[in-house]
Amino acid sequence: MTSGQSLFRNNAWDWLTLYEENGAIYGIDMPLRRFQGVQKNGLYFASGGADTAYYQRMQFVDGDYIEEDVGTVIRDELFIDGVKKSAAEYEAWKKENLTEAADFYTPLENSAVTIPLSP
Repeated sequence: MTSGQSLFRNNAWDWLTLYEENGAIYGIDMPLRRFQGVQKNGLYFASGGADTAYYQRMQFVDGDYIEEDVGTVIRDELFIDGVKKSAAEYEAWKKENLTEAADFYTPLENSAVTIPLSP
């Protein structure tokens, strides 16, 4: 995720992602199962059910939220562009791509929250 984006988890099972662009604030609400392990580079893990999950990348462009499909995990095996990666390649991919967790803010229940939109 680029600077100018902030995430926080409310007291339910979802995340609110806020993004400031040219003085306007945009946001999207994502369910917890579809938005795990969010990285500052916008990559996150989305549960797809019992044995399938996805790595996706989020970005905001001109006020639009865009999800890019990066990879699919089926029974702990990674597929990029439909090609199965070895266990060593999967570990190397994670080390390269899952490097810096996003900053999160947890608001207190029934309180006003100020969320910094830039570092």
